[in-house]
Amino acid sequence: MLTAATARALADIAARASDVLHAYDPSYVPLFGDALMKGAVLGDADPLAVVAPDGDYFIVDDPSGKRRYTRDGAFRFVDGRLRNDEGDVLGFPPHGTVPQALCGDPVDVALGRPLDVRIEADGSVTYTRSVTDPRTMQRVAQRVVIGTLALARFPAGTNPLHSTVNPHLGRPGSPGFGTLTTRARAIGSVDMNLGLAKLQEAYLAFNALQAAEKARRGLDRGAMDLVK
Repeated sequence: MLTAATARALADIAARASDVLHAYDPSYVPLFGDALMKGAVLGDADPLAVVAPDGDYFIVDDPSGKRRYTRDGAFRFVDGRLRNDEGDVLGFPPHGTVPQALCGDPVDVALGRPLDVRIEADGSVTYTRSVTDPRTMQRVAQRVVIGTLALARFPAGTNPLHSTVNPHLGRPGSPGFGTLTTRARAIGSVDMNLGLAKLQEAYLAFNALQAAEKARRGLDRGAMDLVK
């Protein structure tokens, strides 16, 4: 018979195993906070690859419209929209204060004008477009700012996957938020060795519970035999 304590121990094992399996996944939010490390960062030539400051998360709307918080800064510009593997990346438009999907100018996108799309340390998402100066009829390059990436910060010890607390939102470099690391990728925030040690502890706790349950059942049977 599965007791409540045994069920909790099995759930802990499953959660610990999940943390270990996703140790190198930057989009994964660990289920436990006692095996965290400062996420490793690798250089990357992609101008859309960025790493959020420690403790901060990017904001994404997935295809179902659900809002998600992620450390995955491996972005790409697809069909005029900034995206990652989880959905549309949100940010602040140049003159707005409410996060929304970051999109290029529809005319520029339709004409294939956006070139050299990049993300800067202050979160600015920009591209270059080539247009004709009506006075000189010369082709000139213009810098276009789509918007600024939005960051979310939760209270210490809060898991963004399960929190009902609204995070504090801001721009990179604004009060309370650091700047982005550009041309870089995060590779996860779970310490593999510590995660494995915690998984072993969870197994040992489960085995101890099983042994205690077995001993209790033995005592119960012994008491029943004495009564008989």
